Amino acid sequence: MVDAPAPPRLAFVARVVAEIGAPQSSGQGPSGKRQMIPITGGTIRGAEISGRVLPGGADYQIFRSDGVVEIEARYFVETDAGERVYIHNAGVAHGIDGVLYFRTSPRFETSCERLRWLTTSQFVGTGTPRAGAVELDFFRVL
Repeated sequence: MVDAPAPPRLAFVARVVAEIGAPQSSGQGPSGKRQMIPITGGTIRGAEISGRVLPGGADYQIFRSDGVVEIEARYFVETDAGERVYIHNAGVAHGIDGVLYFRTSPRFETSCERLRWLTTSQFVGTGTPRAGAVELDFFRVL
């Protein structure tokens, strides 16, 4: 019998507060209701990465018939030092007791050597909608 390995640990990386605009929808289709929510700005704050969310990104969503929302957001952040990082954050959202919760797998791309670890690590994210924004916490899998 093989002993079960120790589960991975998580280390907090950053909190993103993404400011959002009004949703745009194409209506109900065969896969569910599709909508796009523009990302208009925001902040990213963490021990190794802090800065601002650049306007121009978007969160694309599909509302499935089982109550789950598939989410896929793509946007850029600019650190306080002027470095650019592309974030692709995909996952699912569902409601528990009337509150929508997100679980995601963020991926990062950057040409910045100081932040290269973002491109070589695995991450998980959690999130909650707020008035006019979405609050996301990113964790590095150790």
